[in-house]
Amino acid sequence: MEHYLQLIISCAKQYTMRTRLVTIGLLLFGALYFCACSPSSAGTKLSEMKVIGNPEAILYGVGGILYYKRDHLRLAEDLTAYDTAANEISKEQFLKTLSSGKYLPLRLHTADSSNAYLLYRVPDSTDISLIHTLGQIGEEYYGEYKREGQKLPAFNFRDINGKLYTNETMLGKTVFLKCWFVHCWACVQEMPRLNQLVSKYSNRDDVLFLSLAFDTETELRAFLKKKTFNYQVASVPQRYMEDTLQVGLYPTHVIVNKEGRIAKVVTSVDELERVLPKVIH
Repeated sequence: MEHYLQLIISCAKQYTMRTRLVTIGLLLFGALYFCACSPSSAGTKLSEMKVIGNPEAILYGVGGILYYKRDHLRLAEDLTAYDTAANEISKEQFLKTLSSGKYLPLRLHTADSSNAYLLYRVPDSTDISLIHTLGQIGEEYYGEYKREGQKLPAFNFRDINGKLYTNETMLGKTVFLKCWFVHCWACVQEMPRLNQLVSKYSNRDDVLFLSLAFDTETELRAFLKKKTFNYQVASVPQRYMEDTLQVGLYPTHVIVNKEGRIAKVVTSVDELERVLPKVIH
């Protein structure tokens, strides 16, 4: 509680009267939330946490939400979640609630750096575009979460060098499937970091890095003459990725465990690097 009082005093010195009132109100609101809650499963008391970010600033525009997502949301990973009354809830319930678009997931700063969030009910006056954006983010993460544990759909593709990959041939391997296309800027930008991962696990016969692109083999060969990408590369129909694998964003990384089941689905190399140690054994 003491750190909240110090923060309130600091804010009162720094901002205009209107901003002071808003910020102080939010901090007091957070203090009331955090002061009387039970310990989380990670062993950190909720009373020892504080919210990262100001809800009013985050909800100023779509950009604020997207930047907050980029910088603070790690919802594909293991997490501890709390509802608006600061009661601990399951990850599934948390993500399902987010998909309504009526809640902002506020990251909590914890003493042990654990991944924790508090649901914040957005005001009824919130612009519909912001609610739509929040709903899309929630649906994205909830959809990815629901796919964990499902069997990888029927898979039968050759890479551009002619090697065949099927559900059967990939059993016993942890498979990293990158879904992309050559004109996807974000897909290309992350390739140097993906190459580092390939190099790191190059001595593991039970780890496979395979990329699926809906460009033609000719287009892929031309691309790879200009850009180094050390994944195995296969040309697959776009409908397979979007209808069968249910890919809605590019890039998307589908991690398949040794039993042929989906372990994780993430949409950035940052998330991939963080979950990777937990899926490679």
